[in-house]
Order: sequence, then C-alpha cells, then structure tokens
Amino acid sequence: MRVRRDPEVSEEVQERRARCIALEKAYVHDVYDTLAPRLVRPRLWPRVHQFLQDLELGSLVADVGKRALPLKAYRDR
Repeated sequence: MRVRRDPEVSEEVQERRARCIALEKAYVHDVYDTLAPRLVRPRLWPRVHQFLQDLELGSLVADVGKRALPLKAYRDR
C-alpha cells in the first residue's frame, strides 16, 4: 500500500504511518472481508434486510449493535 509522502514530516514518522496502515489492512480490513461473506446472509432479519434495501442510494447507516458484520453486504450501496 502506498502512502503519500509529506516533506514536512520526518521519514521515521512517515514509516510508522505506513506500518500502521499496513497493519490495519492486514489485521482488520482483510480479516473483516474474509469473515463477512460467511456471516452476513443467514443472520439478517427480514425486516432489517428490507429496511436496508429500501434506503436511498448513498444513505448513511450506523450499526451500533454487538455484531457489525451483517451490514457489510450493504457497504457499497
């Protein structure tokens, strides 16, 4: 993953930022992307599913529940 270099920030700080971004991608985003397809379909309640389908394109939804994975299927809507 490329990180934009900022000439006003030290090389060490830029390297730390790049490592943080890579770690987040590897241990958060990639894991989430691996788990979500297996967990999303059977667990959505029918009314929740319909509610999400009926939202206008670009609507913002906050999932404040215990399980964040089910809304992943709607992320790109």
